[in-house]
Amino acid sequence: AFKYANKRRTFGKKLVEHGMIKWKLAEMARQVESTHAHLEFITHQLNTIPREEHFTHLDLIMDISLLKVQATKTFEFCAREAAQ
Repeated sequence: AFKYANKRRTFGKKLVEHGMIKWKLAEMARQVESTHAHLEFITHQLNTIPREEHFTHLDLIMDISLLKVQATKTFEFCAREAAQ
């Protein structure tokens, strides 16, 4: 999306120079970075908690479930906004 916004021109300027497009790209980046940070946090937990406790540790199970939902919403948002 960023490459395309840098190449495409509308109303005499690059698409990326329009305020709404800047906001959309920034929002996509914010959501992806947030999801990545959540993934890093869970990875740390998986490396810290003993392996035999992975499926009995309720906080870890909830965090993994929340990450799945967050990742799905993030990538759906990014795909939808990039296509517009």
